[in-house]
Amino acid sequence: MKPLKFTGSSLDNLREFPEKAKREAGYQLSQVQLGFEPSDWKPMSIIGSGVREIRIHHDGEFRVIYYQAA
Repeated sequence: MKPLKFTGSSLDNLREFPEKAKREAGYQLSQVQLGFEPSDWKPMSIIGSGVREIRIHHDGEFRVIYYQAA
């Protein structure tokens, strides 16, 4: 399983998501750790190579930005 590393206030920000969105974010991040693609994502090449956005549609719209090392 690939490790996760949160930077800055990102973990605190994630913890502020509504419960359903927080659970979905956790599930999608676990998929990434296992080497799978998130169910709804897009590349964020404007930020940098390997940066992706997970899109979560529960109780509003939420985003998790992560970097996937090669």
